[in-house]
Amino acid sequence: MHEVDIADFILQSIVRHCARWAEVCLNITASHFSRLSPIKGNLPLLQSLEIRIVDDFNLFEDLDIPESLDCFSLAPRLRAVAIGNIEDTTDISTLPWGQISDLKLHFFTVAGPITDVLQLATQARSVTLSCCSILPGHDHFPSNIFTHSLESLSIILDQESPDLSQCFRMWAMPQLNCLHLSTPEVDPLWMDGSDLDEFPLFVQRSGCVITTLSLINLRLNDINVIMLLECLTSLVDLTIHECRGDEQNLSLTSLLLQEMTIDHRASSNSHFVPHLKKMNFRIHVPFATSLLVSMVQSRWIPDDIDAFEIGVDCLGVVKIQVLVRGDPPMDPLLRPLFAMKARGLQCTVSFDKLG
Repeated sequence: MHEVDIADFILQSIVRHCARWAEVCLNITASHFSRLSPIKGNLPLLQSLEIRIVDDFNLFEDLDIPESLDCFSLAPRLRAVAIGNIEDTTDISTLPWGQISDLKLHFFTVAGPITDVLQLATQARSVTLSCCSILPGHDHFPSNIFTHSLESLSIILDQESPDLSQCFRMWAMPQLNCLHLSTPEVDPLWMDGSDLDEFPLFVQRSGCVITTLSLINLRLNDINVIMLLECLTSLVDLTIHECRGDEQNLSLTSLLLQEMTIDHRASSNSHFVPHLKKMNFRIHVPFATSLLVSMVQSRWIPDDIDAFEIGVDCLGVVKIQVLVRGDPPMDPLLRPLFAMKARGLQCTVSFDKLG
């Protein structure tokens, strides 16, 4: 039996059970897509669909493009869709976009097609752009600001994904409250702070209230992080992870920790991220231990009246992952954190030994 015949036999056998499918991941050729026509209207349990999501780029390039995804047009429970780089020749308009709440786009090479998909996915509340090169195409670049009502945006950059300012320049997202920016652990970028120059204007244009921010492996310097945080006066939950491959802290420096420390005598209008309640830091040894502890102490204000008078919400959750080489240090300066834990602060300090 030929390899193609075996693949067809397997696919036909699986298709017979399509009424039981809840999650589907397809990395198949266009000719195999034609074998899926019997599933149309027979997907009562399908909740999650992934198409052309492959880690092997050689395989990705070898996959020819299906003409249509119409076979998935009738799937009443479908809520999550992940799509690899689908070209203009593929008709994706028949997917049940009105019910899709979770959308992931992988390996898209220009900004225009990303916007096209977002225009279809009007009900998507969580959107992830993974390894997408956010560049304007030569013949397809949105001339007007595109507005979307998504609530959570995650952008995972790689070496081919350059300028974040492109998307912040093109889009308005008035309902956005969670923003996650990261690069892969295995291949982190050196980010240019100018990539985020458009971010303050994006926040102002959108009128959004971002309460959750994650910056993972971005190698942003402390000045750039401060610039970002200055725009986010309603921030409640902050995650900053230094890159494991570095030997010193670029974001979580003395300057940032001092900026985040609350002066209880200052005007309530001058406090930096005054509503912060949760923080999650991954930080290299050595770091400014005393400044970190002082910053946490300044924000832990368990008395509601005191917190109201100072104009700062009480910090309630602190997670610190310390990256070390060699034996983990037992720094006595961290002991005040554990003293606050005994009095109600949810505090976790862990040590991660690097190779």
